[in-house]
Amino acid sequence: SGVAEKQAAKSVLEQSSLDTFIADSEMSQATFEATRGERFKEEGPQLVTGNTLVEAASLAEDRYAAVKNLKVPIPWRPPWSEGMDTEELISQEGAAFLEWRRELARFEENEGVVMTPYERNLDFWRQLWRCVEKSSLVVQILDARDPEFYRSRDLECYVNHFKSKQFMLLLNKADFLTPEQRKRWIVYFKNIGVDILFFSALRELHRQERLPSQAAEDSDMPGHGCLLQDDPDISDCSQLLRELHSRISAIGNGVEKGTVGFVGYPNVGKSSVINALFGAKKVSMSRTPGKTKHLQTLELVDPSMTLCDCPGLVFPSIVATKAHLVINGTSSLDLLRDAIAPARLVVQKIGLPAIMEKYGVTEAALRDGTERLGEDGVDATRSMLAGLASARQHFWRQGVPDEGWAAKKMLRDFCSGALLHCEEPPDHTSTTVAQPSEAQAATEGAMASPVADGQDSESDFSDLEAFLGNDNSHDKHLARRRARPTNKGK
Repeated sequence: SGVAEKQAAKSVLEQSSLDTFIADSEMSQATFEATRGERFKEEGPQLVTGNTLVEAASLAEDRYAAVKNLKVPIPWRPPWSEGMDTEELISQEGAAFLEWRRELARFEENEGVVMTPYERNLDFWRQLWRCVEKSSLVVQILDARDPEFYRSRDLECYVNHFKSKQFMLLLNKADFLTPEQRKRWIVYFKNIGVDILFFSALRELHRQERLPSQAAEDSDMPGHGCLLQDDPDISDCSQLLRELHSRISAIGNGVEKGTVGFVGYPNVGKSSVINALFGAKKVSMSRTPGKTKHLQTLELVDPSMTLCDCPGLVFPSIVATKAHLVINGTSSLDLLRDAIAPARLVVQKIGLPAIMEKYGVTEAALRDGTERLGEDGVDATRSMLAGLASARQHFWRQGVPDEGWAAKKMLRDFCSGALLHCEEPPDHTSTTVAQPSEAQAATEGAMASPVADGQDSESDFSDLEAFLGNDNSHDKHLARRRARPTNKGK
């Protein structure tokens, strides 16, 4: 399956170079001979300065701009027939999967880009293949704040190569976007010939008064915009069901009752969408991404159709730097060693004045935080983090601001939507930052139980802890929280 035997039932996004080598060797059934007497020369360490990091980030952005429109492949199921032997089918699927992994490695090396962590367990891709083959209509669910990051172009090609199937995109969490932003995305996808609909699962669950029991505590709630406002371009449950049924009927294969397959990343709300459509809780849902572990099918009576919920899959995609993985929620905050670089990217996207206003950090606090760092050449991001930590009284020894705490708080708020930024379509030159409206603020005030600034959210920012196999991250997290008071104020 491409992973170690003990991980066969788990989703695996990242592997060490040794694990990757062993997995590839097992799938290819390779044999090796020992080679003796060869020498190699290891280069010594190199000095990396702050300016070097900024220059490297700028070069990475330039490379990303040049290759971001390339189609990153996903594994396609090799041709098969019902009379094929089981071992032969498994062997062909393993060979195709191995070649796909090698193709991604060559692509990353030749183009000089950073590939996101992606699903390396073949069994999870098999469930995607089953979902596509069972479905008349395949719906990929995206996070409306950055649709292009979560969209898989090759998945569209894979579905469309079946003549009897249709494909569409469902932009969930559309309540985060302004009406003007939604119009621009509609124009963009219409120009490239992609069928889309806007939806907000949490808004529908709120209308049905069926939000999860943990909704009383905002730390356990997925991010959301205004849950009270009606927008004509965001479909409600009745409209979405009609749209899905009409697309199944338009296929014209004589099947009255079709199957709609829902696929996408673990953190885009697939289970919440299905629960909203059913009007009763049918699928287990949680803020923790990757709750669904196996393919599930559910029957709808009116209109008559079957909904198929595929386990969340992390599709491979391209980013400029690893910091982009963090701000898009595909890299665990618990495993994050350097939070400054992703925080710098957040400041770049939103702007320092907007962040200062969000957290109530004044110019005086910035100066105070910078002075407490005791360093020369501190950039705007570090000044902001130091000012935020100073304002919230988070210090290391000798009164040095805890920049790491401030950076993780900013990242957590960015990924949850509390610090809101919505990407524009690729052909739109300006970047608009959508700030929460008064109605949204009223909704959040009525529903939320705010987490104190001095505390960390237990699930951080809805990243992929479960999919990264971080079983002991919670214990480490508690240990850090217990140790923090001993370091502050000294």
